[in-house]
Order: sequence, then C-alpha cells, then structure tokens
Amino acid sequence: MADFNEYKGVWVFCEQRQGALMSTDFELVSEARKLADELGCEVTGLLLGDNVEGIAKELGGYGADKVMVCDSPLLKDYTTDAYAKVVCDMVNEYKPEVLSVEKAAEKLVDLIGADVIVSVGRGISKDVNKGIELAEQLAAALGGGVVGASRAVTDAGWMTADHQVGQTGKTVHPKIYVALGISGAIQHTAGMQDSECIIAVNKNEAAPIFGVADYGIVGDLFKVVPELIKQVEAAKAAQ
Repeated sequence: MADFNEYKGVWVFCEQRQGALMSTDFELVSEARKLADELGCEVTGLLLGDNVEGIAKELGGYGADKVMVCDSPLLKDYTTDAYAKVVCDMVNEYKPEVLSVEKAAEKLVDLIGADVIVSVGRGISKDVNKGIELAEQLAAALGGGVVGASRAVTDAGWMTADHQVGQTGKTVHPKIYVALGISGAIQHTAGMQDSECIIAVNKNEAAPIFGVADYGIVGDLFKVVPELIKQVEAAKAAQ
C-alpha cells in the first residue's frame, strides 16, 4: 500500500505546441502557486517534448519553483500512450502531492451536438497556436461554437483526437461549418458534407473543399479570419 505521506509538492503538466508554451500553462502555474503556498510546498512544472528545454525558464516567472523537462524526439508529437506513460513514471518516482493535468485531460469536445463548428487543417502549419486561437475566436463570435480539426492536425499532435472530423473521426451536422485551411479530401468531407451551411477558407482556389462549400473565400486564413471576426461582431452589435 502506498504511503501518501511520501507525496509532496504541486505539479503542473505544461502543454506545448511546436516548441511554444500554451497560454493556459501560465494560468495553471499561477493557480498552483496559490495552492502550494497554502500547503507550504513547491510548484513544479512538468514539460514534455522535443528540444523544449529552452522554453522551460518561462514558467519560473509565473510561480514555478522548478521545471522538470522530459526531452526526447519520441515526445515531439503528442500521443496519449507515450505522454501518459512518462507522466505516470515521473509521478511514481517523485511522488507529487497534487498533479494538475487539465491540457492533457481536457473535457471532450461535443462536436456531434454543436450548432457551429470551426475546423482547422494543415493550413495552420505556419503558426499552429495562432491558427487554433483564431478558430476559437471565430467559433465564439459565431455563437459558442466549438473547434474541430482534420486528421492531418490530430496526427501532427496539434489537437487531440476528440476534435477530429471525418471518416476516421466524427460525423457532424451543424448549422454552420467553417473549414479553415482544409483541402477537402474525401476522408474529411464525408464527415461534414451534410452541414446546413459550409464556409471554406483556403489559399488554393482549386482545393476540393470548395466543391462542397456553400461559400468560399480564397485567401490566407491568417488574414481572412480576423476580418471575419470583425464583421461578425459588428453585425451582432448592430442588432
């Protein structure tokens, strides 16, 4: 039987994408700092990835006493099995009293029941964090929508599998489906082609996604989406 008196300290699992920490990491570390002060213990950030040692020091300014880095090419892309094994091994060895893993164990996305879905594809690759952030902002502006993803995005580890739309993901029928930087391969369109209104944004005017879209915008999503958000918010304010 485990001796729980051995378990000390508050740990925070810190998520990163393409070598950049997520904004929620800093919020979690700050909250962990408050809890640790109450318990009289240290805050430790747990960072997994490939070539991520350079970003670990950023967590110190938000309240982490130290950061434990698990750096390996095998951890470059997020997979549940690999990350879970590393985290479990670290917990068993170092025995933290509290472990916060909310980017690692986020609430499953309700794509099937959503009225508005904004999905991202490989087109966000030049700035993954910004692309996902824009999708989240557009989804919110359109009325509490959720963010979906193509298989290319989940395979790359940029978003978890519960966001995936398509033949190997979830089949959805929202009132509004926005496809950002998604080429429109049949594996994806099979899961969303029955949406009531499909809006596609893609730099490639020959992208197959335009064949199923009700409205298509040829352009860079990083320029188009901020303008869409402005227009949506302006229309809501005018009502």
